Parts: sequence; structure tokens; C-alpha cells
Amino acid sequence: NLIRVPVSISQLDGVAFTKHVSIPIEGWHSLKGHSIGAFTGSKFVENNTTDMEVTYVPGVKNLFAMLQRNRLDLVVIPYLSGLRYIKNHSISGFKALSPPLITIKLYHYLHKKNRSLLPKITKSLEIVQKNNRIRQLRREYIASLQISP
Repeated sequence: NLIRVPVSISQLDGVAFTKHVSIPIEGWHSLKGHSIGAFTGSKFVENNTTDMEVTYVPGVKNLFAMLQRNRLDLVVIPYLSGLRYIKNHSISGFKALSPPLITIKLYHYLHKKNRSLLPKITKSLEIVQKNNRIRQLRREYIASLQISP
């Protein structure tokens, strides 16, 4: 019953956070041999780590606690979720490895009863996207999550 607005409004970057900054990331295969943690129900992790050791737990708090206690080598979660948790809890010693393992475009959806709004919303989002406003807002949000030295 949902209709996707065809303009991406954001993106999810799945990254590996770790205490061991020496782990090179060159795609999902580079995680093999490491103990990995992820959110319960993280389909983007499940689909890309079928032959790897992955522990699924509820909540970012549990993942970072396991990482802190060396029960995991790394956790694969959305980049913004990790940054927000680190900033909100004033913790240190963790690093997001790059590049992202996966980038998933995110879209707004309308219920089919609101189909008539689709052209107007699409046009408005296209203008916002063309003016790079979506990218600018994302950069500003990420900057707000960075911890000052």
C-alpha cells in the first residue's frame, strides 16, 4: 500500500566500528576471521556475512559494551548510529573504519491514498536535491556528532 517517492532523502552507511584501527577494510570479505557484532535484525549485515562469525544483540549500547570488553573485534552498524552513541555517552577509543561496507539509499514513502501528492513532493525533493541541501544537512549533522579534542 506504499508508494516510494523516487528521490533519495538520505543514506545509510554501514560501517565497522572497532578499537583495533589496524583492521583494513576492503569490503565484506575483509571481515572474515574477525568476531563481528550487529543489531538483531540487521538484514544488510545478515545478507553479507553468511559465512562469518556474527553475534546479533539488541541495541547499540550492548554492541559497544561487548566491543569494550573485547568480546567482539568490531561492530557493523549504521555510521550515524555509532557516532551518535559515542557522542551522547562521551566514550572514546572507538573508530569507524572506512570505506563504508555498504551504502543504502533511503526514500520517503506515501500511502496509496495520498498518491495525488507524489508529483508535488517529488518536484520539491528534486529541487532540494539539486541545490545540494540534503547533502549539506547530512554534513552538518555529522559535524555536530564529531567530538572536539
